[in-house]
Amino acid sequence: IAPAFQEIVGGSQDGMLIWSGFDFAITNFLEEPEIEVDVMGTASYCVQCCPLPFVGFKGRFKGKPFFLRISLEPIPDSKALELVDTVRNQVRPVERSNESDQKQIDRSE
Repeated sequence: IAPAFQEIVGGSQDGMLIWSGFDFAITNFLEEPEIEVDVMGTASYCVQCCPLPFVGFKGRFKGKPFFLRISLEPIPDSKALELVDTVRNQVRPVERSNESDQKQIDRSE
């Protein structure tokens, strides 16, 4: 799991990639009755060993093993999933055509 990039549309920062902050209540996650966490850890950015800071959990959910890795930043080189339109004052998903992966940004008034 990782935050998604958003692209600013309009204004002086048009085309800039940003992302929204988020909160994850680890205590609430650990208190869920059917989640059993055996190992949890965190890692900061490191050129040689960890390209993204993250929090990770290994355990069982309803008796089945899981590994959950929550990245604290978007995955490098991933594409923007939302547009922050400063002209229309709205956030909307990026529309992609089926023929190519090029963004279709509607800049009309």
